[in-house]
Parts: sequence; structure tokens; C-alpha cells
Amino acid sequence: MLGRSRWGEFFVLFLAVVLGVVFAGLVGAASPRLSNIQPRGVQRGVEHTLTLNGNNLGDAQEIFFYEEGFEVLEVKGEGNKATVKVKVAADCRLGEHVAQVRTASGISDYRTLYGEDLPVIAETEPNSDFDTPQEISLNHVINGTISNEDVDYYVVDVKKGQRLTAEIVAMRLSTANFDPYVAILDEKRFELATNDDTALALQDGFASIIAPADGKYTVEVRESAYAAGSNYRLHVGTFPRPKVVFPAGGKMGDEVEIKYLGIPTGDLTDKIKLPPSPVTDFGLVAVDDGGTAPTANNFRLFPHGNAFESEPNNNFDVASPVELPLAFNGVIDTPGDVDFYKFAAKKGQVFEVECFARRIRSGLDPVLNIYKADKGNVVGNDDSRGPDSYVRFTVPADGEYFVRVTDHLGRGGPDLVYRVEFEPVQPKLTLGIPRTERYGQYRQQIFVPKGNRFGTIISATRSNFGGELKLLGENLPPGITMHCVNMPANQNTMPVVFEATADAQLNGALIDFLATHADPNQKITGGFRNRADYIIAGPGQSLYRWKDVDRLAMAVIDEIPFKIDVVEPKVPIVRDGSMQVKVVVTKKDGWDEQISVQFPYRSPGLGASSSVNIPKGQNEVLYPINANGNAEIKEWKFYVLGSS
Repeated sequence: MLGRSRWGEFFVLFLAVVLGVVFAGLVGAASPRLSNIQPRGVQRGVEHTLTLNGNNLGDAQEIFFYEEGFEVLEVKGEGNKATVKVKVAADCRLGEHVAQVRTASGISDYRTLYGEDLPVIAETEPNSDFDTPQEISLNHVINGTISNEDVDYYVVDVKKGQRLTAEIVAMRLSTANFDPYVAILDEKRFELATNDDTALALQDGFASIIAPADGKYTVEVRESAYAAGSNYRLHVGTFPRPKVVFPAGGKMGDEVEIKYLGIPTGDLTDKIKLPPSPVTDFGLVAVDDGGTAPTANNFRLFPHGNAFESEPNNNFDVASPVELPLAFNGVIDTPGDVDFYKFAAKKGQVFEVECFARRIRSGLDPVLNIYKADKGNVVGNDDSRGPDSYVRFTVPADGEYFVRVTDHLGRGGPDLVYRVEFEPVQPKLTLGIPRTERYGQYRQQIFVPKGNRFGTIISATRSNFGGELKLLGENLPPGITMHCVNMPANQNTMPVVFEATADAQLNGALIDFLATHADPNQKITGGFRNRADYIIAGPGQSLYRWKDVDRLAMAVIDEIPFKIDVVEPKVPIVRDGSMQVKVVVTKKDGWDEQISVQFPYRSPGLGASSSVNIPKGQNEVLYPINANGNAEIKEWKFYVLGSS
């Protein structure tokens, strides 16, 4: 409590946790870190042995996979790595997956690996000359590496009229800043197809042809500027590789007819039954007689159905009539093409209007405008969502309105797909843990020592609403309980303490960590979200590869050799005042090392030193805190964090 003229009780919540300890003269288990997973891809329907490399993984006990499709058969930790036997289900989703290590002493960073459809062969050097390529069979994944100024060549036998596709996964492995180039060449070294960057695969590329004659065709791989590359997974086969799906979204639970566009053999039509509720990383994978595409095409799951452009619709007078809340779907198929839609809306309605193009991996750079019936502009946007467009549209009056979509540079093409979604403005709540490393994942997990406590700060981002929040703390690992108060309406962070019983078994889980509005009538709920930054490079420390997850990793870990408590102050701290808070440590027999103590959460107006030390041979320290003249007067919870 912060006092003015009256004294009152000073309620506090204290805890300590060891992140790295020294016991009996030996270095104990520090926080586990995961750097990479090898191999970077695994074929589905097969058992594999994975090596997870990092630091302090010798006591590995469990692997968290964020999606179904991976059955862990065995985990062995040794030093700075863990060897894992895993069976990948035959229906495992193709593409990027996330894994994380739970050890007896903590939880690691999470890293990615790829689920693949084809069997793997290794690159064999020398294969850096067009005249001495590595011979391979169709429908394989090559696990290769590009060194500085290196070029890798692979040769395959292809029949006339057969489709040959090469897709490279390199930058998408999130291992290194490797911008690859891929090409298909004939026996005379003429380039039949080349590719560097793509809307679908971003810095990665793919090339696909119809073989003009029987013969040998060469696939070339290199770094785009002949610089040093890194590991890659090259898919070579007869499979389809569509550039985009049309429409690129549909109503959840419906069966929708879609077309895969951009395949040399022609568009591929399919009917898809969509899931009834949102699915993380949902996409559609093209399949035909030639095989299965290595990675999915992005596809939006939406609460409402689709409406489609009807050509000609390139001006106000021939605008395609549509009804809200249907999503508008079209293609800017020729240079200079402009698509118009007309719809009715009521005064006072407020919509979030999103134009999806690059986010569905279309090459379109959309510009979106909304006009009144008299053709007067209401609102427009180009790049609020990266290259995509977004506006918040407040309907000024009952009547008819127009939407106009075109490409920023006036380009057109048969695969420049877009999708416009209108949704009423809705409250949104997202939880997180503030970073303690600029680009790392340190303390983005919760691991609680047996018989001890662990504290963290939980952040909340409220959109389109305000008010007090309540953390739910449901379905925590057995033996763990959560202590916290509600987050005040004027705060976006709060201290939270997790406690494990002394007899708790070592265990862990990925938790749907949720909060709700404190007023149950508001019916607002949101969950945890975390982002791992993988590849940061120029210009301007740009983020090229990252991975978001929507669950919080939590575990009970081995007990530690000390526990911290705080002597409860007898008086409150006053505005423009200061205080020395006594921190006391209880050490196990035989353990005596220096302990660093931190005060992570500061209520509004409260200040504290960044850290203080309890020296070796001592068991207490005074932690200085202070309150400024505007400190909010209230009872506040806080915690201290100890490490050694």
C-alpha cells in the first residue's frame, strides 16, 4: 500500500527461484537452451532419430510438440544435446512444426522442424559443376548445404510431357540468413525455369516445368548472390506446386470448391471440407496424380461465406453486387485491372476491413478504397498490413457503398488473388510475458522448483475494450498452483506467482493460459501468445523469420538449494519516500554461494535498484525501493527473484 498521511498494512507476495545454482562445489543445471534440431526435416509415416542441440540438455525428460502427429518413443540427454526417437504419423501436417525440451531443471527455447512427404537423400560432393552433377531419382528430398560461392547440381531423368518441380526450403528453416536461387536447366544448359524470391515462399523459391522432351534435366541450387548459404531441403519431383488458392478462404464448417492456381499443367480443382473452428497454421495442400505439394498454400478460415467478383466490374457502373458479411474474392488478372464491388450498410456500423493478398501469399500489392454512392471517397489504404491494406470503416449514413481494389503498381496476372473481409469491431485480449532478452526466449516459460515458487510478469494487450482482467490459471500441471490478483483496468502488466508442492512429480505441459474480463457479463476472453525471433538481418535489423505459438510451456522441476522470503514491512512506503525491504534466504546444508536478487515488478511510481546481492556466507540483504510523488496509492503485490 502506498500511504499519504495514514499508515496501513503493506501486503506483499514474495518468492525466490534459482535459475542456475552451485551445489556441493559443482555447477548445477542452468536454464536449458535449444539452438537447433537436426535433421531439419522428417518424412511422415516413418520413425526418426532427432538430435536437439543447445546447452544444458543433459537431463532432458520430455519433448513438447505443439501439434499432433509426433509420438516420442525415447528421450536421452547428454551434455548439451538430447537424442530423441520419434514416430511421425502418416497424416502429420506438412510444413513447419514446433518442438521444445523439458528437462529436470527447466524448459528450453522452442525451435522448428519441417514435416515432409518424400524420402530423403543426402547431398554428395563433388556436385558443384554442371558436367558432374549428383544423379538423383524423382520424388525425393535432398538434404544439402551451400558454402561460400558454392553451386549444387542435381540431375534427373524426365519423360516428355512429365511435370518436373523443384521447391527449396532454406530461409524457411529459420537457421540462417540464406537467400537461395533455384533453376531447372536442360542438357544444353539452357534455363527452362528460374526463381529467387516468391510470394508463396518469400525468400525461398520454386521452379516447375513440363518437360519438352525425354532426357536429363538439371536442378541448380545456390545462394542468390553466390555468397555463403546454409542447410537446405530441396524437394524434387512430379508433384504440383500451386502459387495460390482461389478463393483463399471460406466459412468454417462448410465444404468449399477451390482452385489451385499457377501450376504448369493447368489449374487444379478440389472440394475441401473446412474445420468447424479456427486452426493454427491452417493451409491447403495440393494433391494430384503427380504427388503432394511439399508445403501448404495459405487459406483463411472465416465465420462467413464467400462472394465473388463478376467481370466486367472495372468501374462504379458495373460494380459486382455483394452482401455483407460475405468476404469479397477476386483476381487482378490483367495489367491496370480494377475491381469494384457495391454493398449496402447502415449508419453507425463500424467494420474492420482487411484486404488479404500478401498474407495469403498472393503476389498482389493491393490498394483498397471505400466510396459513397455519389462516388466520393470515404477511406482508403495501401500498406497498413505490410503490403496489404486495412481500414476501420464507420458507416456515415444508410445507403450503398463501393469497394475498389487494384494493384499498387498497376500489375496484373492470373494468380494475383485477393480477399476482402468485413468484420464488426470486436474486443480482443492477448497475454504475454515481457522479454528479458532482446531476441531470445529466456524466461518465456514457467518452471517451478518442487517445494518452491516462481514469479513472472504477465502482460495484457486490450483492443477495443477496457476494464479489469482476471487470470484463470486452468489445467496447470499437477502440483502447481497460481497466486495473483486481478489486473487493474489502468495497468497492462501484473505479477504472478506459481508454486509447486514439495511432493509434486516432475512433469509439464503446454497450457492454454487464459484471462477474462473481470465482469462476467462482458464475455471477453483471450490467451497467451509468444513470438520467437529467428533471423534478424539488414536493413535495419529486419525480422525475416519468426514463429508464433499460442500456448505457455510450464513444468515442475527439481528442487533447488535455497528459498527466498521477504520480511514484511511494518509500515507503508509514502509518496516521495523510500524504504529498505529485507530479503532473507534459507540455504540447504552444504550450499553457500552468492545470490543475485531482483525486483522485477514495479507498481506505478515505484522504483528499485536493478539488483542486489546476498554475498556468500550471508543470508540476508536490504533491497532499496522508492516511491515518486505521483505513485498510485493502493495495495500492490510484488515479488523478488533470486538466482545464483
